[in-house]
Amino acid sequence: MIRRRALGLLTLPIVVIALMSPLSPIAISSAGAEEDSSGDLLFLHVRGTANRKAGTAPERFAYVLDVYDASNRKIGTVTHDAAFTSATTAEIISTFDLPSGNLVNRAIEAFAPDTSRQNQFLTGIHPEGETLLGDRGTGVYAGRTGRLRMSGWHETSKFPDTLGVNDFYAIELNPKG
Repeated sequence: MIRRRALGLLTLPIVVIALMSPLSPIAISSAGAEEDSSGDLLFLHVRGTANRKAGTAPERFAYVLDVYDASNRKIGTVTHDAAFTSATTAEIISTFDLPSGNLVNRAIEAFAPDTSRQNQFLTGIHPEGETLLGDRGTGVYAGRTGRLRMSGWHETSKFPDTLGVNDFYAIELNPKG
C-alpha cells in the first residue's frame, strides 16, 4: 500500500510536466497568440477587484477587470456588463480586450451564496449552445463564434460599488468559416 501511494505521488508530477511540455499532444492556446483557421480553445483567468464603471445605467452593473492567460501573464482586460434577470441569474455581456482583438460574449450567469464564506457567491456560465458574438469581435476574433464557459466566485461585501472576482474561462472558438 505504501509503495503504491509513493508511486502515485511520483507519477503525478511526471504526468503534469508531460502535459505542459511543448511536445504534449494537448495544446493549450494562449489568448495572446495568433489563431489559425481551425477551432481554438482559450483558457483565461479573470481576477481582481474593480469599481463600478462610471455612467452605468442604474439597472446595469459594469466592471473592468484584468485578464490573465494560462501562463499567469496579464494579457488584457474584460468589461463585464450585467443586468439581473432573477434573484440567482444575470445576463452578462463580456468584452475581452486581448492583444489579437476583442472577443464578445453574451450569456446567462448563475450565482449562489457560498454558505462557507460570508459575502461570497459561487458563479458560473454553462450554456448549452453558442454564446460568442462573432459580429462584434475584432481582429482575429472578427466573425468568430463559439461558446464560453466560466466557473468562479465573486466577493460582494461592497457591491454594487466594488466587485471582487476570481473566474476561470474556457472559450471554444469555432473554425473560421
